[in-house]
Amino acid sequence: IVKNTNKDNDKKKEEEYKMKIIRDVILNEMLNNSDNSDNLDLESIDYDKDKVDPIEKKLYNEKGQLTFDGTIIFNNDRWKKWNGKFKNYYENGNLKREGEYKEGKYNGKIKNYYENGNLKKEAYAKEGKYDGKIKEYYENGNLKKEADVKEGKYDGKIKEYYENGKLEKEKECKDGLCNGKFKIYCENGNLQKEGQYKEGQYDGKIKEYYENGILKEEAEFKEGEYNGKIQKFYDNGKLLFDGEYKNSLPWSGIKYNSNGEKIYEIKDGDVKFKVEYDDKNVKCINCEFYIAPGKNL
Repeated sequence: IVKNTNKDNDKKKEEEYKMKIIRDVILNEMLNNSDNSDNLDLESIDYDKDKVDPIEKKLYNEKGQLTFDGTIIFNNDRWKKWNGKFKNYYENGNLKREGEYKEGKYNGKIKNYYENGNLKKEAYAKEGKYDGKIKEYYENGNLKKEADVKEGKYDGKIKEYYENGKLEKEKECKDGLCNGKFKIYCENGNLQKEGQYKEGQYDGKIKEYYENGILKEEAEFKEGEYNGKIQKFYDNGKLLFDGEYKNSLPWSGIKYNSNGEKIYEIKDGDVKFKVEYDDKNVKCINCEFYIAPGKNL
């Protein structure tokens, strides 16, 4: 009986040793080759799925670089849970990402890097979701985006920048949807567009500008569509269109050419053209053309 017990113990130790090797191979594969190492499926491996005690482990890639330092748990629901610091690398050996796991989920500061070694993104995570301040960078090191996030959704101010460092966009979000005032800037620093969001859609007065700073359009929006008064201007400031839209279609108003002369007029959604040509260029004089109601011009 004693001999059989010893054989059983030796066999058990051998199986445990084999299982540890299999786990190490799989974990290294996941850490080194996957950008999304959140789930590890061991369904195809033949081993006892009863709960296993945490394993203190340091894992290395084939180049000898440390990829994980912490504890690993394989439990009976066949998902891994690991606690500790991790690192991913590019093929050239440069650091790609580093952070920390808690109960198998991202937790704490997460950093991503470009292949040249410059910082690409830094963020904080809580229970597997971004939570806190996020910053993204261009490859030249300039700030690209900064935002506040709560439980994986944008919540607070968001600012985006051009590669030259100048501000491109600023807006506010709540629970993942844009809400409140926003501004968009040209690369030369001049204001390009401003207005307000409501639950992710344009709402209220929206103004748009040419790159030279002259007003291009001023319009009323409701639930993301043109609804209400609208004025459009040429880049010299002269009036192009003055009227009203309904459900993003012109309803009334007058369109002018760059000399201030009327091109057409809209009444109750009906568009009427009146065209006059000189004798050298035309087949008819004082021709009138009608376009179907609601046509977006």
